[in-house]
Amino acid sequence: MPFSLEYLRKETHLVLPRYSPYIITEQIYDLLFQYVLTPEREILLKNFIQKLEAYIKSRPEAPFSISLEALSFLGEGWQELKFLNWAEIPVSVFAAHFPENLSEEEKEKQIAEIHHLILANYEPETQIFYAYPRGMVW
Repeated sequence: MPFSLEYLRKETHLVLPRYSPYIITEQIYDLLFQYVLTPEREILLKNFIQKLEAYIKSRPEAPFSISLEALSFLGEGWQELKFLNWAEIPVSVFAAHFPENLSEEEKEKQIAEIHHLILANYEPETQIFYAYPRGMVW
């Protein structure tokens, strides 16, 4: 059963440096908390940290990244991540389209095939792939 990828847009993301992610995660919350001035923003920061921790535990091949737009709740605080060697990179965003009658097992095989072809992270909730530049050192 064929799948298709639909190019949606290009986004600017910050990408987690490859070294010592466990140490960085602990430091990020403390560092960024000073930019969180409301309970709503604290929830957004906690969600960001949870995504980062889940990524680290899953050990995927593609890097962890987050769009600058998603970090807008930090105001200028997102720049603190750059001081921790997070890099600003262009990321291509694709929507994945799978046949409706596809079994979960077949869908997982197709997702694995996409990962074999491109360096990307997949968000199952949105069926979005974030594809990283080929020349990126990772």
